Amino acid sequence: MSHIKMWRSIICLLAAISAVTIASGAQDDKCRCSDCKNDPSCSCCPGQVLKGTIKMQGDKYTFVNDKDEKALTVTNPEALKG
Repeated sequence: MSHIKMWRSIICLLAAISAVTIASGAQDDKCRCSDCKNDPSCSCCPGQVLKGTIKMQGDKYTFVNDKDEKALTVTNPEALKG
């Protein structure tokens, strides 16, 4: 009889652990592209399309977004040359 109680306890414990694991996996912290709709500096969606101009000051490149005139620093200016 105590074997049955032990197995029930083990099964209940495994069920509880599985439920917690599944629930924690459902709470995804990744942002969605809709979160980036009005923020061109959002890095959630790597495929964003921005329109603007590139300004060069010395060896620094800056991208100015046409939509909201927000200035973003270009970290890889070699990708702009082509």
